[in-house]
Amino acid sequence: MGSEWFYIRAGQSVGPVSPSELKQMAASGQLKPSDLVWKEGLPNWRKAASVKGLFPPGSQPARQVPPPLSSEAVDEEDALQVASTSVDTAKLAKAKQNHLYARQKLVECQTHLDLFEKPPADLAQDGLEFIEAALRVNPDSSDYWNTKGLLLADGLSKYEEALECLRRALSLEPDSILIKQNIQKIEALLPPTPSVTSTEGEDKVSETMHREGAEQQVDQSQGRKVGIALGLGIFFLPYVFAWFTLRKGHTRGARLLSFAWLVMVLLITNLSSCAPTGTQSYRTGSTVPTSSSTSSPPPSLTVSAPKIVSEYDSNEVAADRKYKGKTVEISRIVDRVGKDILGKKEGKR
Repeated sequence: MGSEWFYIRAGQSVGPVSPSELKQMAASGQLKPSDLVWKEGLPNWRKAASVKGLFPPGSQPARQVPPPLSSEAVDEEDALQVASTSVDTAKLAKAKQNHLYARQKLVECQTHLDLFEKPPADLAQDGLEFIEAALRVNPDSSDYWNTKGLLLADGLSKYEEALECLRRALSLEPDSILIKQNIQKIEALLPPTPSVTSTEGEDKVSETMHREGAEQQVDQSQGRKVGIALGLGIFFLPYVFAWFTLRKGHTRGARLLSFAWLVMVLLITNLSSCAPTGTQSYRTGSTVPTSSSTSSPPPSLTVSAPKIVSEYDSNEVAADRKYKGKTVEISRIVDRVGKDILGKKEGKR
């Protein structure tokens, strides 16, 4: 027999099983000759009875052939009844065969889904043609309606039509656990529907939404009030407390006032720090400015800027002895006295 086998059980593909296990199932009666089996290399599913060596010889019951009818044994009415029964039996057998073909198409569709592939539409459509032919013969078969529902769902993604077929199958066989599970699986794939359908329920929802919208408008119109503590904080320390008005609920006016006061305080602080401090006098050897209100000793020497620069150029040591540590009044402001990159002394004004 070779390779591993799959078989159909309750419309689902089961396996793989080894050839020995499949043979044991056939011997114990778990696998019937009419069940469909498949293994790698076969182009399609086939009946288990067609697998050579699976069932022992003589295990399949011989087909019972009824004896020929004679005109002496039955009358004309009985002959018509027997002929009608024979025709109905042939139709039912054909319907079962169509159902098997439809189940085969269903298994192929489910195989595509297991591989995360969308089943071809013509595959499911072929299965629907077989199952509808079977339903025309036997419309009261729950298995047929169950198969049609699964083909619509798994093959064509028509979940609402599939639910109608499955519910019809459940009405024919209310105790079927398999059909109930299939219904739950299809219902999980449908989008949720709104639970409120009555006019009274819609009126309640509309009234609730209107009331909530009115409350929100009242809250927005009233706004959050600036308390005394927050107002004092904004007045004395706007750098910190002005930002508290950005919280939800404060009005736009409160925010504008608090930040306008913050900007005003910053401007006043900057202007006060840039105010002039009066005339400045300099002491040679240092650059410490003094206020005009601070009393300073009268200058001991009065000299012009070019002269002191020339004296430092001619003899720096002598100029230091002359001017260092003394109060000197200079007619021009000298920022510094030093040397340039070439070593020449310079006085920068």
